[in-house]
Amino acid sequence: MRSERSRSQLKREPLGSDTRRPLNRFAILLVLAACKSPGDPGTTERRAAHIIHYGDTSAITAPTSAPANTPIAIDVITFGGGCISKGETESTVTGLQATIRVYQYEYHPKSNEACTQELRFDHNAADVTPLLAPGIPTDRRV
Repeated sequence: MRSERSRSQLKREPLGSDTRRPLNRFAILLVLAACKSPGDPGTTERRAAHIIHYGDTSAITAPTSAPANTPIAIDVITFGGGCISKGETESTVTGLQATIRVYQYEYHPKSNEACTQELRFDHNAADVTPLLAPGIPTDRRV
């Protein structure tokens, strides 16, 4: 039987020492901080809206043409329901490019609360006025 002293050692630390322990604890704290839930119970957070739900995609409706410098009505359908409610729709126009941002609110229930399990289609309207400029108008979906 070999004694403790005759055992080969590949590490530079003395036998029985554990210099990695503080680093491991730091790594565990980082993992716990990264795994924190997005919202505390009883709070509501604003976030980008769901436009894809389990493989189903939403519809974005816009006219194929419109007179220059006139508002264009755009309808974006998002998925909600339960603790997810409809939020604001924001739009910006730069030349012929329109950027539309659709938001939702997600409520994080307390331990004695629950969310219902329904799927809802929310219509989010945006009026966009492309500025008169030569070219083909484009939309940017964010």
